[in-house]
Amino acid sequence: MKPSLLMLVFAAAALSAAVPALAQTRGDKPGAATPAKGTDAKAAAKRVGDPYTLPGCADCGKALKPLDESVVKLEEGRELRFCSDSCAGHFEKRKDQALARVDAAMVKDQAPLYPLTTSVVSGKPLPEKPVEVIRGNRLVRLAEQAEVAQLDKDAARHIEALDKAATKAQAKAYPLKECIGTGAEIGGDPDMEPASFVVAGRLMKVCCLGCRKHVEKQPAKVIAQVDHAWAAARNPSDKQNTPAAPNTQARPAKKDK
Repeated sequence: MKPSLLMLVFAAAALSAAVPALAQTRGDKPGAATPAKGTDAKAAAKRVGDPYTLPGCADCGKALKPLDESVVKLEEGRELRFCSDSCAGHFEKRKDQALARVDAAMVKDQAPLYPLTTSVVSGKPLPEKPVEVIRGNRLVRLAEQAEVAQLDKDAARHIEALDKAATKAQAKAYPLKECIGTGAEIGGDPDMEPASFVVAGRLMKVCCLGCRKHVEKQPAKVIAQVDHAWAAARNPSDKQNTPAAPNTQARPAKKDK
């Protein structure tokens, strides 16, 4: 006997209902970020703001390897990087504590470069102790706590305003004439159009926009190079003994045992 059309419809409906149930049995959560080595195009498209810019694992603080050897996870669009699958899993168990450590490290790293003395949201003068929050791995300073909700309504627009302010503050005295990606002279090749962008509050200049991938791969390493160049420019007689860039020390505090 051939199955009737009605029987086929009931069978399809039963199978559709069984799939979510099976996922729940395995512990899968719809939309949950899955740790993966490196960042593929799909993940990068979902990322909000900057790549993870600290040199240490977001969980344990241990030095990170290049992007394709690190575990990358998106937390509500925010990119985080881990030294191992174990740390990525451990992060889920104490997420609030881990994020607080990462935020504190990013504030410490980016605060000296902050380009504005007014709130990017309201335009009000920043108090001696402004409200400091991290959005998309970027430090944002506000005049009062009530502005956080306004910031979150359109964080991308406000961070873009920060980028413009950082570019204006750093462009004229930018200390590198070479591309941070390839080492080639910026503007030296007429077939390449120079580009610039801001990461972790630092202006980055490259020989072409394609070189941004070098920053994405090891942002902490590139940031350290830029910081070192700025330090050497301020102390030209001491280039050989210029201390390591501040970013190399801005790691999340190690987790409690």
